[in-house]
Amino acid sequence: MAVLMFAVATLAFLSYKQTRDIAAIRKDVVGFAESVPKNGSLELQGKCAEQSRKFFQEAGYTPKDLAQYEDHYNPKLNKCFVLFESTDAKTTPGVIWTNRDLYDAFEGKNVRSICLAYRER
Repeated sequence: MAVLMFAVATLAFLSYKQTRDIAAIRKDVVGFAESVPKNGSLELQGKCAEQSRKFFQEAGYTPKDLAQYEDHYNPKLNKCFVLFESTDAKTTPGVIWTNRDLYDAFEGKNVRSICLAYRER
């Protein structure tokens, strides 16, 4: 009985932590997206889009992968961010993994990452 209660408490904590992490990433992405394109020049936005495309390709994704990216130029920070999202349903049977990674597209620095697991019932 104690083991079951411990397992339930652990799952509740992990669920809470995952929800909090998702909210933080959404806040970051919305903040970046809201700053585009109000003050940014079309030239800088274009450079950001091109660099994001290259960064995505260099990461090794292929058309067969369940992956996509979004670019965001932030004129206040004068930075280009790229958000990767990939889904993997093959690695672990019965589990669908979704990864979201936010990078500085020019520096290659990972700003934030999250990995979500969805299990079949």
